[in-house]
Amino acid sequence: MDKPVRKRNRLPNYDYSTNGYYFVTICSKDRKRIFGSVPNPSENCTIYSKLGFVVEKHILHISNHYNNVTVEKYVVMPNHIHLIIIIGCNVPVSSEKHSLSNIIGLFKSGVSKEIGYSCWQRSFHDHVIRTQREYEKIWRYIDVNPALWHKDCFFEEVQK
Repeated sequence: MDKPVRKRNRLPNYDYSTNGYYFVTICSKDRKRIFGSVPNPSENCTIYSKLGFVVEKHILHISNHYNNVTVEKYVVMPNHIHLIIIIGCNVPVSSEKHSLSNIIGLFKSGVSKEIGYSCWQRSFHDHVIRTQREYEKIWRYIDVNPALWHKDCFFEEVQK
């Protein structure tokens, strides 16, 4: 029996170390709600679990670790995270180039190493942000994501 063909996640022939803005979504393994909870969507915030705090620490570490990479905006949700990552923008030119896959891989492995196991779904979703309008729409989406948790495509009602 043949294995199912996995859909390609990346744009063909696109250099993901190119200076630019990227919208990234990373899900927890099996979309388990392990990063926290959104008990009151009207307050528009996620209450982090211990693991959620580890994830946030490593998100902040991305900007500190790479001299030409910035996490412009992020949100930690119960079972996924969203980030706007800027590669090489508003930073002096550097000979050091990092691909988006490399950055996310090091982020995921840093979290996994600290907690002692992998909590991540394979791969990640990305979108190359090409216009100011797209950027503003994604920024707003990230900003209000906890308030819209119950409508989120990653939301699943917890069985009691």
